[in-house]
Amino acid sequence: MSRALGCRFSRDRRRLSVFLSRSQAADILEDVRANGTIAVVASHPVTHRSYQFKGTDAAVTPLGRGEPARIRAYVETFLRVVEPEGYPPRLIRALFAGPRETPEDWVAVTFTPTSAFSQTPGPSAGDPLWDAP
Repeated sequence: MSRALGCRFSRDRRRLSVFLSRSQAADILEDVRANGTIAVVASHPVTHRSYQFKGTDAAVTPLGRGEPARIRAYVETFLRVVEPEGYPPRLIRALFAGPRETPEDWVAVTFTPTSAFSQTPGPSAGDPLWDAP
């Protein structure tokens, strides 16, 4: 398990790229290279609204143009969202300190979501977001 540094959908909304630190997610990247499967959970830290995306064609890819700036913006946005909840900025920056400061360590894992589920706590947790083909 690893904390992502952000994500983006492709322009056609068919593929998802998740940004990871090579050094912090080495085991995950090795597994993706070995079998192409991945499960990603995205959660809003205040509302806990959460979604899980799964795929079987994941590949480790280099970052595209503009993605280092997207990662930095994600970290700053995360900080602004959780600080009012009582989390000290120093703590949040420490969570991202290593990867945030070393863009050459960043990589994308890109995949086609084949299934997606609500993971928001409550009675609908685990419900599929769409019917399988």
